[in-house]
Amino acid sequence: MAALFTFLLIFLQSLPDGPLIVESFERLFRHVGAAAITADERLLVTDTELHTVSVIGPDNTVLETIGTKGWGNDAFDWPVDISSTFLLEVLVTDRMNERVQHFDRSLVYVQTVDRTSLGSSPPLHPVASVQSRQGDLYILDEEQNAVLVTGQRGTVRGTFTAGGRTFTAPKDIVVTMDDRLFVLDGEGIHQFDLFGNYAGLLRITGNDPWESISESAGKLVLVSPSMILVKDLESGAEQRIKPSDLIGTTVTEPFRTALLTRQGIIVLTPTTLYRCSFPGITR
Repeated sequence: MAALFTFLLIFLQSLPDGPLIVESFERLFRHVGAAAITADERLLVTDTELHTVSVIGPDNTVLETIGTKGWGNDAFDWPVDISSTFLLEVLVTDRMNERVQHFDRSLVYVQTVDRTSLGSSPPLHPVASVQSRQGDLYILDEEQNAVLVTGQRGTVRGTFTAGGRTFTAPKDIVVTMDDRLFVLDGEGIHQFDLFGNYAGLLRITGNDPWESISESAGKLVLVSPSMILVKDLESGAEQRIKPSDLIGTTVTEPFRTALLTRQGIIVLTPTTLYRCSFPGITR
């Protein structure tokens, strides 16, 4: 309990807001679904209108794109989430096809995780998925309002919820290098260990609902349509960024997601990628 209290106390500390300096930007997408940075610094972006996954280079060029609308191994229907594993492989949460598609680092199809492969009774309704360093897959399911855990052999190991209660509106999930899970929900951010043991709820205020969460080197990045929040898990340092805080261009679209990199921070709106430097926040 003392550790949980310390965790919440640190999170409530804050720093003044500040700008982002836009170094480059490019209009590349129809409608961004989600994005991820791999351990070797590749940017992966899903497009929910084009039903694609793209690899974006450091100069904002599209290096590779896979996908079309459909149900084949290399097709998607509303790829709502993407994550990179610790082995540099890629997980795409294919929402309307009710599955998670697993690809290797070259975006070559590996396997499908769905109701059939898991041998589970209720169909999957996944909104996000991540894989731990140990190889377990965690699928955030909006129909069951729970996290489904599968082992390396594709068997269901169990489910867990928010301290015995179901989630109210599950949005996103991340796993950290120190083996913690954070689930973004309508109530806030729920913290767990890899066994599903509940460590508490963090409520984050904002004008709009928070839609995505990412983590890098001990920093959480939360995104709503009108705000980016960067939160340091150790020091509690916090910074909030509005579209008007992006210096060097005018941002007219809502935020979709944001990712910390070694060079700064990547911000994505529905159609445009912005590479920014971020005074005071480093990776």
